[in-house]
Amino acid sequence: MNKIELCDMSSCTQCRACENICPKHCISMEAGAGGFAIPRIDRNVCVECGACMNSCHKINPVFEYRLPQKTLACWTRRKQDRRNSSSGGAFSVLARKIIRDGGVVFGATMTPELTVKHIGIEKEEDIIRLQGSKYVQSDMGAIHMEAFQGCFRR
Repeated sequence: MNKIELCDMSSCTQCRACENICPKHCISMEAGAGGFAIPRIDRNVCVECGACMNSCHKINPVFEYRLPQKTLACWTRRKQDRRNSSSGGAFSVLARKIIRDGGVVFGATMTPELTVKHIGIEKEEDIIRLQGSKYVQSDMGAIHMEAFQGCFRR
């Protein structure tokens, strides 16, 4: 019996953390019903290290869900950011601060092929690429691996 079991289509969020963390690269995302991808394990390569299951937020939830103690609301005073954004443009304010402090901001962008994928940005002028709602599934690709391997470090 295999001790490694990943999410099925009803619970997988397609974050691809399991695929990205696997040291043997034996997990792939395969098309399921309705165009959604689900993880599949090549059992001939898997060494059952458990990294995939430990990385899955559905199998190992990190957060305890509770009713909020306090709710806050905000928006940016920059009109251009509000025009380019959803939800009042608060994202642009936070993203700008992170970039100015030497960080990298990750988010979803629309590609020229009209698909949505996650990318990392390091320049303020690229914030516009991440602004606005997309309302479709984003291809996470190898974004976790890129972030963990420091591909965006200066």
